[in-house]
Amino acid sequence: MEVARCPYCGYEVKFPSREWKYSVFIVKRFDCPNCGKWFREYYRGESLKFILILTDKGLRKPAG
Repeated sequence: MEVARCPYCGYEVKFPSREWKYSVFIVKRFDCPNCGKWFREYYRGESLKFILILTDKGLRKPAG
């Protein structure tokens, strides 16, 4: 079972709400039931490459 950690609150989200292919990436969107925000994880093969969150300036990588 895949588990993603919410970059906003740290909650472990067990399943993606949506999944699609974008260029060479598999994108998984997760909706956090704890804080109500969403984030996307981008995979290439089985490796997580980066995470994007929604900010007031659009989609960005989380700080840290």
